[in-house]
Amino acid sequence: MREISFIDTNVSIAYVFSFDPFNDSSNIIFEEYDVITWSNLVKKEFKKVFKRKQKEIIDLFSFLFGFVEKSNMEFFNNHDLIRTGINDELFKDNYADIKTAIHFFWQKYSFGDLVLKNDLLNAINSYLHDFNIESFNRRHNWLNNVNLSKKRVDGYENINHKLLALGVHEPDNQIILDAHDYNMDLKKTVDFITFDRLCYESVLSVNELMFNNVKTDSDFRIVF
Repeated sequence: MREISFIDTNVSIAYVFSFDPFNDSSNIIFEEYDVITWSNLVKKEFKKVFKRKQKEIIDLFSFLFGFVEKSNMEFFNNHDLIRTGINDELFKDNYADIKTAIHFFWQKYSFGDLVLKNDLLNAINSYLHDFNIESFNRRHNWLNNVNLSKKRVDGYENINHKLLALGVHEPDNQIILDAHDYNMDLKKTVDFITFDRLCYESVLSVNELMFNNVKTDSDFRIVF
């Protein structure tokens, strides 16, 4: 029997950006499922978030390159970069992404506690080049392998009211309803996958949402 999934936006975003904390889980999903599906709403949201996140990371590391280049410091650690990023007006509202991206960058180049200025500048240049290529390649790979569900016409008002009462708002409630509609067409054989805790718990608690399985990142962790 084929493994069929309907994915939330955060799954696709985690796949295209290697620094995302859920990247390993999304890679497993990509490999395990015979059919991965999303709706037009998820696709639209994915394109919007991809564009924003890609620009944020390029802007961040370009800014950090300028900071390191102008600095009189001879050695740097990752906390110098994080502190510099979050203290700038342009990035201060994205603390989690900044911290995650810089930690990923630091590990990627196997830096220890301290790194020489020239080595850091070379690494940032290399990362900017690699990030741009990799994110576009992984985006292309994702778009070429995901299926689009048909347009939903049923509003499923009763389910929607229950989701809203649980705190699930636009566009997440509509994505869940898209997934439900797709699942009903395929006779309840679809796994719904989201990395959003509220969405995950809400779907489990609404009896009318009868997916084959409801899964989140913890269901796709690499076991060493």
